[in-house]
Amino acid sequence: MLEKNVLVGRDKELKLLLDFYHGARKTGRGVMVAFEAESGFGKSLLAERFLEHVRDERDNTLTAEAHCQAPVGDMRVGEIQPLFPFRKILETLSAKTEGAARKKLLMNMGMTVLSVIPIIGDVFYGIKEFRRDIREYQKDSSEGKEVKSRDGKRLIQQFAEGLRKIAADNFLVLFLDDFQWADAQSVQLLDQLARNIGDIQAMIIVSYRASETAGSLHAVTNVVADAKSKGRIGALMKLRVFDEDNIRRMLGALAPDLQSYDQLVEWLLERSAGVPGVLAEYIRYFNTHSPVDEEGRLSDQLHDEAFIPTTVNALFASTLERLSEDDRTLLSLCAVEGRECTVYVVARLLNTDVLTAVRRMRSVQRRTGIIRSIGARMQYGHKTTVYEFTQALYHGLFMRSLEHEEKTTIHAQIAEILRQNLDAARTEEEREQIVPYLAAHSDGAGDDRQLRTMLLESAQLTDKYNSEDVTRSLFANFLEHEPVTADERDVFELQAFASLMGRRGIEDKDSVADELNSLPEVDAAAQWAAERQEIIAKFLRGDYRGASYLLDRFRSRHPGEELTPGIVLELESLRTRCLTELHDYDQAEACALGAIAAAETHNQPVWRCLSLNALAVLYRRQGRRGKAEEILRQVGELSLSLGREVQLVTSANLAAFLHNSEPAKSDEYRRAALKLAGEMELHSLGRDLSSR
Repeated sequence: MLEKNVLVGRDKELKLLLDFYHGARKTGRGVMVAFEAESGFGKSLLAERFLEHVRDERDNTLTAEAHCQAPVGDMRVGEIQPLFPFRKILETLSAKTEGAARKKLLMNMGMTVLSVIPIIGDVFYGIKEFRRDIREYQKDSSEGKEVKSRDGKRLIQQFAEGLRKIAADNFLVLFLDDFQWADAQSVQLLDQLARNIGDIQAMIIVSYRASETAGSLHAVTNVVADAKSKGRIGALMKLRVFDEDNIRRMLGALAPDLQSYDQLVEWLLERSAGVPGVLAEYIRYFNTHSPVDEEGRLSDQLHDEAFIPTTVNALFASTLERLSEDDRTLLSLCAVEGRECTVYVVARLLNTDVLTAVRRMRSVQRRTGIIRSIGARMQYGHKTTVYEFTQALYHGLFMRSLEHEEKTTIHAQIAEILRQNLDAARTEEEREQIVPYLAAHSDGAGDDRQLRTMLLESAQLTDKYNSEDVTRSLFANFLEHEPVTADERDVFELQAFASLMGRRGIEDKDSVADELNSLPEVDAAAQWAAERQEIIAKFLRGDYRGASYLLDRFRSRHPGEELTPGIVLELESLRTRCLTELHDYDQAEACALGAIAAAETHNQPVWRCLSLNALAVLYRRQGRRGKAEEILRQVGELSLSLGREVQLVTSANLAAFLHNSEPAKSDEYRRAALKLAGEMELHSLGRDLSSR
């Protein structure tokens, strides 16, 4: 149990962990250990003390730990963050390893430059950097191949292989805490690691609460039970409540003057049921309200409810009463943010600077032990110090201390902070950090409109992980807050979910179809305006197959006579770009040539230029530089009479194309593109062009 950094009553478990570690180091065969215990039983502190021992030995061992995300409000954000704990593990290990290919896997360092494509309305977006996801790793690996599998199982295998590669040079000790909140894919990866643990130089420790994994919530207990039955797990430690001996030891560590009172030990066992966290709270209470009178005898008030709270809730309420108003306000704000809270958000809520906020939080930690710092990390797109409530009981106490209106208002304030961060996010990684929490706080604020949008974006952002369980969970939550209107945004969001569910072959897709069929008809132009947003977003994220699927689906639903020539040409231009990125060059060329001919037939010079741009990109990819340059120079002349958007597209393409062969000419086109971007107030585009 945690108090003044003292671990009490877990000596046997600590020794067993060290024995497993030394045995695994000696034999080179990995081992897995599981803790099963409820909140307040000291499982996290036990693991921390073990990791401290491992680090003190200073041998060739790498350690990393990840805490699965606790629910925020009523939303289990951990279940909609695919492979979150293992991604955190890999990020930690990446800072401690040197291999170039390995770092590319762990830190997602691959960068790509996209040629320009049309975006919303009459504005076009230029050269765009984005991070390739982890599926594209292995180009620099020993096999010399690049793998781009979109299969969920393959992705899990690649994570496992990444850990195996690091373990080939270093012994790994990994701690996965609160795994009851992990997503389904993380559970599958844990199962795969358990099946092969003997071949990996690693010790994996996983902790979870049995009460949270009951029923159908998670398969964690099944994974552990299966591993144990087949001899793949070193030990399943079910941390027990304290007996009288351990209670006496805890008194000796936290309140030595009370250790000799047998009656008090019995009283504590009865009132706490031996739960270490509750025991610590009673002992903390006795440090300020001594149960011993002036003559050194136990007070007769020991059984007086007015003197000593008789229930856990009353005991914790008494703790609340002893805090100052400022401390209660601070801790209440922390509680609404979640079991984990950040200096960044607390400072914004208090309308103060981060230095003042961190000093206040550190002071509360020192004086009360209710929260504790767990270090700095990237959260919501910012690097900030993260604190956590030392016990779930504390977090619940401060949540219950707030009225409904207070909680709703604070959730709304946090949601607004996160929405601003989302608007400023420049990478998919940053958005992925923010969106699940913005969804949760929008839910807490009662903002169903923003919640639905965030649930959809979360599904889109996590689609690359191919987790059907996450998609189902997000969709179920989405339908609980189903749209009440048939405006374009609602139709777009339902169609977007339909495309996700349909492309993944998830059975619940029929529910989406039912929802769509219940809405009034929306004409093809309105549907294209809505669906185009998702198509372009997917393209910019590198999900070319997903964008191509949506384009084909839209075209199949709307015969050519229903669509204006402008929509058809835009659609074909996008198809050309998607097919090019998918290396389907023959079909891409046929598509581009058909679009160019149609643009000439319908007298659409803008789309003729854009289709020619797409064809030039295709030829460049094929190594047909002469043809590509010929087309681009032709388009450059044509674009002068077609408005700034087309000029910007062409100038940016020419700048990229001539970058190596004619740098001076490339700079000339780049300056022209920068000037156009500035005139059109496309500041993000200007930054991208300047960085090249």
